[in-house]
Amino acid sequence: MTPMTSICIWRVSYVLILVFGQVPWRTDRSFWKVGKWKRSCSFSNLPTELIRKMTLNLLAKIDTAILATYLNRIMDGLGPGLDIATLNAWASLMLETVAVLSSEDGESFAQGVKEILKRLGEVLDRPRVLQSAVEKILLHIRASTSDFSSSCVTALLTYLVESGGPLLPGPTFLVIASALSVEYVGSVSVAPEEILKVFCASLKTSTPVVQDALLVAILRLVAECDEAALVSVKQVVEDVQQRAGPHIQKRCSQVLRHISDSPGLRRIVHELGSQTLPEFLESLERPKQSQPKRNTSSGYNDTATSSQKLRYAAYEQPQPMPSLRSRRSSSPSGVFVLMRPRIKWLSAKLARKNQPRLSAYHWLLFP
Repeated sequence: MTPMTSICIWRVSYVLILVFGQVPWRTDRSFWKVGKWKRSCSFSNLPTELIRKMTLNLLAKIDTAILATYLNRIMDGLGPGLDIATLNAWASLMLETVAVLSSEDGESFAQGVKEILKRLGEVLDRPRVLQSAVEKILLHIRASTSDFSSSCVTALLTYLVESGGPLLPGPTFLVIASALSVEYVGSVSVAPEEILKVFCASLKTSTPVVQDALLVAILRLVAECDEAALVSVKQVVEDVQQRAGPHIQKRCSQVLRHISDSPGLRRIVHELGSQTLPEFLESLERPKQSQPKRNTSSGYNDTATSSQKLRYAAYEQPQPMPSLRSRRSSSPSGVFVLMRPRIKWLSAKLARKNQPRLSAYHWLLFP
């Protein structure tokens, strides 16, 4: 290594420490000994995020081993006791790093996602959905090429099927898999019957927020299965309905109603084509005369109306996700967030700006 190369790497590493030092630190646990550079930052300003991404890409061009080393140190440094906001911030940082490392390789990104979610699941005090992880993964897949998306989704859903349910890295993965199965079930090689089995097995032990996503995904997968597979699905949904709260009971009733009319459900799915999970649900709940065609100019107002129906019993207030606020002006915010006054404002704003349909994911409340 030449002296000039050593100086270059040293300077870039210095910048990396400054940028990575923006994540929330705990005074009793240092992931790196950065001395006076340790400070807290809420990821609330756009330049910080841009600098971080530029630094990641620059390091990848110099040597990807540098990024891999930092990623491993983050994962090794995670431990019990971190609050949900801090874990969300670390999740965003790790997923951004994996996205740069994987480049255009969808399978590599899927492998990184599995490892990160598994590690985060190990340090959570209880099963919880990490909002930032869901957002980063879904938006990255949708923004990538068709080849990347196909290989990544196939790898993730194959992992879902092979794991059999109990070994999954937590509810975050189930929510992601639910959304991906709704949108990509017709374009991947994973059998919908196998995905359906895992979702049904996970349905009984999941929290209501995960059950909601699973039930909508089950409804979409049912349209791809024959009548013989529907008998066991119907039994599982009926069992869950008996023990569930009011909202999940209504969702179960909706699923059972469409299962009873499977030809009609298949016809609706055929007319709709590929849609995101919330768009699919919105289309099912829309009056029949307006189902065949979607009004793209008012899609966000329709999503806002539909989202008002997706309510739950009282959960703890969602933790602030400052790392997501930095993208107010350039990308959809509040992925999978329940409709609340601020989301009503956001939906109206997005409708005025005619943003792409990625923001249709803002329909769940995360614990």
